[in-house]
Amino acid sequence: GETPVAGVTVSLYFDANNDGSINGAEATTPVATAITDANGKYFFPNLTPGNYQVGFTTLPTGMEFTRQDITTGPDGDGVNTNGVGGDSDVNPSTGRTGIINLSANEVVLTVDAGIRVMLPATIGNKVWADINTDGIQDAGEPGIAGVFVTLFNSSNQPIGSAVTDGNGNWQITNVPPGTGYYVVFTANLPNFNTTGAPGTNPAWTAQNIGVNGTQGLDSGSESDTDSDITASGANAGRTGAFNIVPGNNFPNIDAGIINWPLGNILPIQLVSFTAQPQNGSVVLNWVVATETNVANYEVEYSINGVNFASIGAKTATGSRTYSLLHTSPKQGLNYYRLKVIDRDGKISYSEVRKVNFGAVAGTVSIYPNPTSDAVNITVSNGMINKAATITILAIDGRRVYEQTTAALNQTETINVSKLASAKYILRITTNQETITKQIQIVK
Repeated sequence: GETPVAGVTVSLYFDANNDGSINGAEATTPVATAITDANGKYFFPNLTPGNYQVGFTTLPTGMEFTRQDITTGPDGDGVNTNGVGGDSDVNPSTGRTGIINLSANEVVLTVDAGIRVMLPATIGNKVWADINTDGIQDAGEPGIAGVFVTLFNSSNQPIGSAVTDGNGNWQITNVPPGTGYYVVFTANLPNFNTTGAPGTNPAWTAQNIGVNGTQGLDSGSESDTDSDITASGANAGRTGAFNIVPGNNFPNIDAGIINWPLGNILPIQLVSFTAQPQNGSVVLNWVVATETNVANYEVEYSINGVNFASIGAKTATGSRTYSLLHTSPKQGLNYYRLKVIDRDGKISYSEVRKVNFGAVAGTVSIYPNPTSDAVNITVSNGMINKAATITILAIDGRRVYEQTTAALNQTETINVSKLASAKYILRITTNQETITKQIQIVK
């Protein structure tokens, strides 16, 4: 039932010197090539007896070789002679098999290559108000909403971004493997100071304080309570460089701000804040469990996720359920957040919600992530009402959950409370595309 892959180039290399190895010109000049057919098959006939090696190239974008030589039978040793087939014989780092010794009149039909979706990585964590200016996240110090976070690759190109939510948390998913990544934080606060002598102005806190407070963000032991960014100078707001390997999660990239002018905790207990498309408009609904000292709410709107402006306000009445209609969303992604203003003039923000109006397919967001009991899957308008299968896979490829729906809703909620704490791959498949996201379950 696993899908064959057509269009992969297969190259055959021959030990012309008959010395039991394939190197030098032998390893760079194939004696034959083939391309896999619609059934994923290839074939090299009429070969001279001797030592051969098979190489596979031109994999589909976003795919990588699976594990090598998993079976315990004759075909699990990388030699492929007299094997039964069924496993992948390719070294994932080279794209080639081991040496295959072919005798006269012998037919070997067990030289296979398995590929899988390249596991993306996730990075993230928190921006917080360092009230006592000690460089450490202490109990009671609140997160800061609205800070813009940008991920850059080693070529200094931005490849992902996020905005911190009402708790100061941020996350960037589907990060491809690579080296030399770094993150830049933009505080978006008036009078923000990066001179190193801010006085009473807001500024970045001290960097790399406490046990394991280092710039080794990909070391696996970096502190989760320090600030990881340069506080002043030309690199203010920037982390050190770090590497990403497939499937890794780096939930330890933090930034602290001193002299934060809005030092209040969210004055409400927000049950939900949703943005749903409806006949070309967007309906914004929010429900609160408690309201403490709240004066009013504003719904803010952005077309880029950075610059927000109010599109309407509601007075806090104690009703706990509120709604607002946005009648003029733009084509493409639309961003919404809830601004909460208390009677003292202090301001807090909710998490950002996205609605996609346009033909762009393949836009999926998941939240909360990490989660403990449920995950919400929000799809773009191009996927709404399409038949789809939602699958959750363990990192080793085992299917642990699957549901089929005849018509996708804008937001689907999946109960994951019975799954163990681990990283998983969530896959959504329609008749046009397959989209994968990584989720983490924490109990």
